[in-house]
Amino acid sequence: MSLEQRQNLVQTQRLSQSMLQSLGVLQKQSAELAALVREELENNPLLEEVDEPPPAPESDSREERAEGDSDLFEATERLADGEAAGDGVRRGPDDEDEPPAREIAAEESPEEKLLRQLELADLPAEVLPRARYLVDSLDERGWLAAGQAGGQARAGAREPWCDELDSYIDGALSLDGLSGPSRKALEAVWDLDPVGLGGRDLRETLMLQAERIPGFPRLALAILDSHFDLLERRNVPELAAILGTSRGEVEKAIEEIGRLELHPGAALESAPRSGTVSPDAVVSAKDGRFSVVLCRGDAPAVRVNRTYAAILDDDRASREDKAFVREKLAAANSFLSALAKRGNTIELVVKAIVRRQKAFFLGGRRADLRPMVLQDIADDTGLHMSTVNRVTSGRYVQTDHGVVDLRSLFTVGVVRRGPDGAAGEATSSEVFKEAIRKMLEGEDRSKPFSDQAIADFLGSQGLAVARRTVAKYREQLGIPPAGQRRRY
Repeated sequence: MSLEQRQNLVQTQRLSQSMLQSLGVLQKQSAELAALVREELENNPLLEEVDEPPPAPESDSREERAEGDSDLFEATERLADGEAAGDGVRRGPDDEDEPPAREIAAEESPEEKLLRQLELADLPAEVLPRARYLVDSLDERGWLAAGQAGGQARAGAREPWCDELDSYIDGALSLDGLSGPSRKALEAVWDLDPVGLGGRDLRETLMLQAERIPGFPRLALAILDSHFDLLERRNVPELAAILGTSRGEVEKAIEEIGRLELHPGAALESAPRSGTVSPDAVVSAKDGRFSVVLCRGDAPAVRVNRTYAAILDDDRASREDKAFVREKLAAANSFLSALAKRGNTIELVVKAIVRRQKAFFLGGRRADLRPMVLQDIADDTGLHMSTVNRVTSGRYVQTDHGVVDLRSLFTVGVVRRGPDGAAGEATSSEVFKEAIRKMLEGEDRSKPFSDQAIADFLGSQGLAVARRTVAKYREQLGIPPAGQRRRY
């Protein structure tokens, strides 16, 4: 074995502690930030809470902030520099009269709601864990889905009945093949609210609802139970012939089936999953000008405790005391800097979004959204795209038309094309969806438009789009294909 010495040049990138702290603070939502500020207050004596932040000084900073934005934004005032900070909030000139930002009340997660119902059902000891396992196996639609990680985690040490329930979910085992406790667990899930949970496919999901609705038409039940394939094709003439009834009666039965929920689990997803969702900014419009004001939320305003900081200048203080104060002072300044950066960054990103989506913030219509991706905002603000992603992820703003998720304002663009096929400007996918929705609202149900017909019509209006793209947008709108929309 020989020893030799080599020289290599390696370039590495490391984040400083202050940068890591700034990133961590930036990702905090309002409720989380309030808890973090209180934790810092408790752990660092060099920080103190301020009952009311001092008024912003009347200085040239107002004009600097408004420069370049005078046509769009009202200037907002800074907090006294170096004096106090809450969550990096910049207060508007009329902030005292601003209505408080609305909070979206936190509720139990969908899973917690269902588990609470199971606890109240007074199930036998051998049934309850199986019912919990089944609840964990529900997907966002409310259907039983194979391979759901939640079920495995809930079960802990895997019991033999886990394989039994998995076989049922996969379709390898019938209902009659289940053991007594497993079948009771399944029936307990079927009885949960909302009705329809626990089906393995669309037919079972609809049947579970229909069987539990008093007075549900027997003809509709028969169609679901024995002729689901004809229902999927909406073959009214054949259904009428097989069931010995009129086409009109079959149409009425299908209309009743159409009132059932395809995805009953969606009703559980309408509430926030956990925590309190509080807007981080208020965007308001007046006379065509926008005001962006960051929300303090519950986060207290904090500043450096000057009494403790003065120990550094006290000749009577010991070296150990000064070292302790120096360390805590550096930590306090670093934390205050992170708070200020968070506020500045959020405001910068929100203003850039408002500039690009002025029509939406004025009218509140999603059809007015312009194509916009994360890189667009990164280019506008000079921030890295990953920073824009952190700012907009899970963050809300209060507008004149309600509370809006920032990420919902990002939409892909589809290029308009003229009659000669020449490419024009990009248009938000929301414009295409709105055009599809309006077109299908007025269609003749006896001759519904195919996806190709929709694509051809949109193309004639300068909204050239492929048939498969029409199908994707139609599905996102929750509109079935032409065969299922046909009426006889």
